[in-house]
Amino acid sequence: MKQFDKKSFLFYIIISVLIASTLCYGDLFIYKSLTPFFCYLFCISISFIFGTSAITRNNKGHIFLFSRPILIAIILGLYIFIQSLFLSKHLSSYSYYLIINCGFFVCLCMLLGYVKANLQIIYKVIVITASVEAAICILQYWNLFRSFNTYFPVTGTWENPNVIAMFMAMAVPCAFSLLYDPKKHIRRAAPIILFLLFSILLILKCRTAVIGSVLGVLVILNGRYGLISKARERKNRSATILITCLLFALIIPAANYAYEIKKASADGRKLVWKISSEMIVKKPLLGYGYGLFERNYNLYQAQYFESGKGTSSEIQNAGFVRMGYNELLQNAVEGGLVGCFLLAFFFLSLLLTPVKHIDAKHIGDQGNERKSYITAYAGVCVFILMSLINFTVQAIPAACLFIIYAAILAYHSPPVSLKLWRINLTSDHNIYANKKLNSVYALCLFIVGIISMYTTSMLIKDNLDNKEAALLSKQGNYRAALNILSPLSPRLEAYESFWVNYGNTLFDKHDYKNAAVMFDKGMQLTSNPAVYGKIASCYEKVGDYNKACRSLEIAANIEPNRISPQFDLMNLCLKMKDTTKALVRAQNIISLIPKIPTIRAQQYKIQTYKLIERLGFTYDQNSSKILPLNFSNYLPNKTI
Repeated sequence: MKQFDKKSFLFYIIISVLIASTLCYGDLFIYKSLTPFFCYLFCISISFIFGTSAITRNNKGHIFLFSRPILIAIILGLYIFIQSLFLSKHLSSYSYYLIINCGFFVCLCMLLGYVKANLQIIYKVIVITASVEAAICILQYWNLFRSFNTYFPVTGTWENPNVIAMFMAMAVPCAFSLLYDPKKHIRRAAPIILFLLFSILLILKCRTAVIGSVLGVLVILNGRYGLISKARERKNRSATILITCLLFALIIPAANYAYEIKKASADGRKLVWKISSEMIVKKPLLGYGYGLFERNYNLYQAQYFESGKGTSSEIQNAGFVRMGYNELLQNAVEGGLVGCFLLAFFFLSLLLTPVKHIDAKHIGDQGNERKSYITAYAGVCVFILMSLINFTVQAIPAACLFIIYAAILAYHSPPVSLKLWRINLTSDHNIYANKKLNSVYALCLFIVGIISMYTTSMLIKDNLDNKEAALLSKQGNYRAALNILSPLSPRLEAYESFWVNYGNTLFDKHDYKNAAVMFDKGMQLTSNPAVYGKIASCYEKVGDYNKACRSLEIAANIEPNRISPQFDLMNLCLKMKDTTKALVRAQNIISLIPKIPTIRAQQYKIQTYKLIERLGFTYDQNSSKILPLNFSNYLPNKTI
């Protein structure tokens, strides 16, 4: 009977809890997305402490050798830390998330060697978690479970259905590998699980996830049957040409259909990529700072439309953007070409990891482990492909699975030729020295884990206090809310949710001057048009109409197809007794076609028509212009 291995069991429990934590979603904090964010970081901290302390205590027979992906991850984490401190002057929540992920990747590589983990168990944990998530999606589809987003009937446990769809796509390689499991009952269940996952992908309507999951299946098939090698053989040339033609005959109409069903979304992403490329040219080397893509991109987009560069199609498809929908482009914007190259090299180091270099002394049964390795390789391929056409690093469930797959590849990768302190890290000829050095690295990661645990715990407490202050403010207890918020400012200075909450509390208390100060601090971290609207209201209340007008103009240019900021601008122009500009805004409101037609947008248009008539004008449908009601008294300078 096989002896029970406590360290392996604990490792599998941690992996299970870690994956499950990324799917937790709730109202614990002001933003729902902060719940999985903090749960995930907390579980990572536990993993740091467990893994590195275990390795430091018992380093017998285990030598940790540095492969190329591990070294690049360490350099990338250090670069993000240094760049954030020097360029942004603080660590944003996103920078912190990236750094901890880099450290966890290295820690997980060490754990895989120390625990001698059975990869099939890890993959089954992933499949079980994805199956539970799929069951929740089915319950939402049957209206038996509430969706987290009013605009989408099926979202899984996140608000954005794309996040769960990409998580499902990352789980497909594991589910597909069950078809080859030695146990008969698992092989029988595999087709049902695959059908379930692909059905959910179609229900969630995420093209990125569907494309990624198909790639994952193809990579596994090629790894097991050598499809590319067989296609290159001369005897199979005719069959290869025929199959290639058939594939193109299927892919081209499928790609066109995928584009047409979400044409506005695809065109919107092309605009994001276009503007992001222009931003990179402006600051090519170090970028704008990690965690500041949203703020800087939307401000640049506002300038783009204000200058008149935007086409009618771009205006129609533009909107408030939070991510770059291409991880390499977003890294180039935030971290400059240095950050972009480091991420690209990390991806390439994983893709170019050769299967033939798997060392049998590390993995035991080479045949079975090679198949497990191919599953991890397929998962990495899925993630990298999705990273080129969508956000993936910010999709925490998908990013978590990527780190697990990447760590499996990195641990099984050949070590690089590197010498440090006259010790060759690629050799075990000086075992004692290498073990001492491994203990040093493990101790460093252990310290990072302790710091991460403390920092995350404090951030959780402070953000819970921030949520409590928001609830007190809604109840009208402004004094108690401000007593909570005031001491938090040094610790939550990198969280725009804090400054916006602080500003909202002061605004509700009618302290508009100080509210504007808080909103302005929040605007250093975000460019959300809703916040621009709030700060405009503050300026309007204190009588500074020029600043209020400028804030609303920025909001209107960030979302040029949204009626609300245009309507507010029109009313503000009337307050400033500038009828001409008010009618210009009225003309814009009438001609605008909202990206998402709503009852409120229709009400804005109705009120605008009434305002035009009250001012003595009318909208002429034939000329699409606002003209005076009395044409006999028509003057050219009254035409808008």
